[in-house]
Amino acid sequence: MSPAAEVGTVATFAGIPCFDVQFARSRGWAADVTTVDVPAGPALALEQPGSLKVRRPHASMTRGGGAGAGLLGPAPVPAHIPHEGYLHLAERVGGEVWSVDIGPLFVVRCEAVKSPDGSQVVRYRLSLVDERYFWPRGILPRWSFNRRRGDGTIAADSLRPDGKPHSRIEVAALAAASLFRRPRIAHAPVEWESDRRAVEFEPFSPAVVALSQLATEDGLEEPCLRLDNTIAFHHAGDGRIGYAQDGRGPNAIDFPATVKLYKDGTGQGAVAENGFPEEFGIVVGGVRVASVAIDEWEPVLVLPRALTGLGYEVVRPINEATIRRLTGNRYGLDWLHRFILQPNAYQAVVGVDPAITHLLAEQAYTLFRLPGAVVEVDPTADLTDPGPNAHLLPLLPRAETIAGRRLPVRVEAPGFRTVHHAMRGGATEGQVRLAEILKGIEQLKRNAPARPLRGSITLGPPRRPLSIGDVFKKDGLLAYSRGVSQGSMQEMLDRVRYIESYRGAPGGDAFADGLSRLTREQLDAEVAIGGDPGRVTMFDIAHKVIEFERRLEQARWVHHVRPDAYQQMLDENPDLRQMIVREIEPLLRKIEADRRAERDRTRVGGAPADKPAGMVVIENVDRAEGAGGRVYDASLGIVQTSERAVHVELDPEAFGKLDSIPERPTNFSHARAVPCPVRVTFGAVVRPRTDRPPSNRPRTGDHLAASPPDPEAHCQPEGDRIPTALTDKESIYTAAFRRTGRGQGVRVQVDELFGNGPGAANDQAVRLFDPDMVELVPLEGAGNRAALDEQAERMALTRFLAPEQVTTTRTTLARPWPVQCDGLVSNVEIRMRFKDGAPCGFETTVTAGGQAPFARIRPRPRTGTGDGARREGMGT
Repeated sequence: MSPAAEVGTVATFAGIPCFDVQFARSRGWAADVTTVDVPAGPALALEQPGSLKVRRPHASMTRGGGAGAGLLGPAPVPAHIPHEGYLHLAERVGGEVWSVDIGPLFVVRCEAVKSPDGSQVVRYRLSLVDERYFWPRGILPRWSFNRRRGDGTIAADSLRPDGKPHSRIEVAALAAASLFRRPRIAHAPVEWESDRRAVEFEPFSPAVVALSQLATEDGLEEPCLRLDNTIAFHHAGDGRIGYAQDGRGPNAIDFPATVKLYKDGTGQGAVAENGFPEEFGIVVGGVRVASVAIDEWEPVLVLPRALTGLGYEVVRPINEATIRRLTGNRYGLDWLHRFILQPNAYQAVVGVDPAITHLLAEQAYTLFRLPGAVVEVDPTADLTDPGPNAHLLPLLPRAETIAGRRLPVRVEAPGFRTVHHAMRGGATEGQVRLAEILKGIEQLKRNAPARPLRGSITLGPPRRPLSIGDVFKKDGLLAYSRGVSQGSMQEMLDRVRYIESYRGAPGGDAFADGLSRLTREQLDAEVAIGGDPGRVTMFDIAHKVIEFERRLEQARWVHHVRPDAYQQMLDENPDLRQMIVREIEPLLRKIEADRRAERDRTRVGGAPADKPAGMVVIENVDRAEGAGGRVYDASLGIVQTSERAVHVELDPEAFGKLDSIPERPTNFSHARAVPCPVRVTFGAVVRPRTDRPPSNRPRTGDHLAASPPDPEAHCQPEGDRIPTALTDKESIYTAAFRRTGRGQGVRVQVDELFGNGPGAANDQAVRLFDPDMVELVPLEGAGNRAALDEQAERMALTRFLAPEQVTTTRTTLARPWPVQCDGLVSNVEIRMRFKDGAPCGFETTVTAGGQAPFARIRPRPRTGTGDGARREGMGT
C-alpha cells in the first residue's frame, strides 16, 4: 500500500479537493493568508463574490473533527470556485482520524500554475483570508460611554437605557458587534465586568479602532480570532500550549508526547528577546472638584431683555447708582430699603415705570452674585471683565456626596417672620381650631416616611424645577396686576413641592395626601381669622404648576440633559407657557374677586374676621439654609434665596433702634430693610488662574477682606472656607509610580519625575490617562482620594506586567490540531507533508511567546482634545 493509502490524507475547500495546504492563524488585527492548491478542472473560473451579508452553506461546514471521525471524501471538481467556504483537513493513522474544520475563509486571489513547458494549466493556487480581512468596514453606532462632565457627573446620553453606566465588557461587545459578521467576545479580562470608566471614541469610529483603544489602554495583547469565529482578549502570558476540543473554547488539552516531531533537532526551539518595560508611570485623572464656602455675596438685579433693549439680560449690582438709574434719579438705596417691605398695594410709585417697581419687588435682595466674579469696566455701558474669582465659575454641586450622589449648592440666608403672641385667655374659636390643625401637622411630620432620592450622580446635575417666575417670564405683570406677588406664590409652590416629594416612597402617597389635606385646612383656618383669602387659591395654582411638569415629562417634551431643561423648553416653545398661563389666569381672577368680596363685606358693616387676640411682632431670623435656595444662573455665579436676605429695623428717628416691631404695621411705614450677608457653599473645578503667574499660594478670596464685625449686627460673617486644593499648581488628579519588578511598583512624588537633575525621569515615564478619576475635595468629611489612589495603583501595576524578557518557543507536531491563539500562543501553522511527491499527513507548528506579526492595518492613536471634552465645551 502506498504511503498515502496507509496514512490517509484529505484536504478540501468548500468540498473541492486540495493539496499543498499551508494554513496560518496568528494573533492580531490583520487577516492571515492561507494558500491551497486545487486541481485544474474544465473551464475552472473564480466565482464573483456577490453579497457578503449571507453565509453560504457548504457540506464541509457540518463535518466535525476529532480522533475517531471518518475521512471526508472530496467532491468532484466544480466548474467555478466559490468565493467563500470552509477548509477541512483530515488525517488517518491506523484506526484513528484527526480532522480540523476552519472557516469561513474567503478567496482573494486565484493563480494558474502551468506545466514547466507552459503548455497547460496543471493546478490553481488559491489565497484564502479569514474574516479579519473585512474588519475595517465596521462602524460604531455610538462613541461616548460614561462620559464625565467637568463637574464630575456623568452625562445622561452616555449611559445605558436604564440610567446605569456601561461596563467595559459591554462597550467591547458593542464594538465587536459592529465588526464584519458580528463576532462574539468569548474571553476578556475579569476586571472588564466591573470596570465602568469613561470611554470616548472618535465620532463614527471604526469598530476595529475602538477595540484597539480598549486593548491598548489596559495593556492587553492583540485580539485572538478563534477557530469558532469568536474573539478573545488576553494579558501577556495568559494561555496554554495545547489544543481545543473540536476547535471550540480555549486550549484545554495537552498534546500527546508521541506526536512531537524532532526533524534533525529543528522541530523544537526557543528565542529570547529583551522587552525593556517602562520604569515609571504617571496616572492622570480628570479635573478635581472642591467645595467652597464664600460669605457676603453681592446683591444684584437681572434686568430682562424688555428693559435693556439689548437682546440679552444684564446683571447690575444693587447700589445707589443702579437704583437711581432705574428710577430716573428719583430714589436711591434708602427708598429701596423701605419700598421692599411695603405690601403690594403700596408698591405703585408715581413717576416710575411699573415694570421697574415690579422687578425691584421681586428680585431685590433675593438674587446674589459670587463676590469677585466680575470687575466692572464701564458701569454706564454695562461692560465687565472676569474678576479674580471667575475661575470658581460655574457654580457646581458640592463635592460632598450622600448615597452616591453629589449634594446641591447650599444657600444660607437670614430673614424675618411674623409671630403672633396670644394673650392668656384671649384665644378665640378660630385660633383654637388653627392650633389644633398645626398640632396635627407637626404630629404627622414626626411620623413621616423617608423621602425617596431624587436624581443621582450617574444622571448628572439635578434638573431645576419650574418656578412661578419661569411661568410668568414673558407676562410678569399678569400676576402683579391681580394683586399677587410672585414671591408669595413661589413660597406656596415650595410648600407643595415639599409635600409632593414624598410620593413614590413606601407610605409616601398616604402621607402626602394627609399633609395636603391638613395644609388646606390650615389655610382655610387662617382666612377665618383674618388671613389673606387668596392663599387657598395659590395652593391650587402651585398644584397646577407641578402637574404641568409631569405633563412635560410624560409627553417627552423635556429631552434635554441640561439642569434648566424646563426653562429652556418654555423659552423655545411659547405655546407651552401660554397653555399653563391660560389655566392659571382664571385662578388669579378668583383671588382678586375673593379679596374684593372680603373688602366689600367689611366696608358695608359685615362682621369682622375672627382675628387673633394678642400681639403680632416681626422677629428677625438668623442665617439658615432656606428650603427654596437654589442656583439661578451657574455660569454667571448667581444664586436665589427663598426669602429676602434682610432684617427688619424700625426707623431710629421715630422709635429708636429695636430688635422687633411691637405692633403689626399696615404698610411698614416706620420700618426699613437692613441687608445681611449670604453664605453659599458650592462646588468648583480646581484649575489654575489666568490673571497672574502660577504660584503655590491659595488663589481665592485672599484679597477679599471681610468687613469689620459689628457687635450689634445680626448674622456675622463666618469667613470664607477655601480648601488648600485650590492652588495654581494642582488642577487634576495625578499619581506617579516606579516599577520594582514585574507587576510591582512603589508610589513616588510627581515632582520627582520632572526637572533637569540626575533623578528626573520624565523622559522615561509613560502616561496612563483616565478622565473618569475625578477627585472630590469636600469641606466636611473625607474625600475619595484613597479610592482613587487604589485605582491608580491597579492601573500602574497592570502596565508594569510587561515582562523584562520574552522567550519564544516553537513546537512542531504531527497531525492537524485545532489550536487557538491566546496570550501565550501567538501563531499556529498547519502544513501538508509530502513523501515521494505524495501527501502523507499534516504538520502543526505552534509558536508561543513573542509578538504576533505586525498588523496590516494598525489603528492610529487619537490626538488633541477628545470628543467628550468638545461636547462639554472644554477645549478645541
